[in-house]
Amino acid sequence: MDRSVDDAEVRSIRQTLAETPGVSGVHDMRTRKIGDMIIVDAHLEVDGKLSVEAGHDIAVCARDRVMQRHRVLNVMTRVDPFRLPDLDHAK
Repeated sequence: MDRSVDDAEVRSIRQTLAETPGVSGVHDMRTRKIGDMIIVDAHLEVDGKLSVEAGHDIAVCARDRVMQRHRVLNVMTRVDPFRLPDLDHAK
């Protein structure tokens, strides 16, 4: 049975993702604990003018950083374009 991850650990994982070069923001992040390990789902905001390949490379780097620094079994990411002002989440 899975369970939630405590708030401090969620903040720490979010910070690791957000501090990855090329990541402008993190939203819709979800975590769940399975045994002693964590599964993470997160939307990463990157420059909308980047190529798909460049956005993918940023997501891979973010995933690797989280898995090296936290007790994480897997990180599923979605790359979203970041625009100023944030029109992605209006409404």
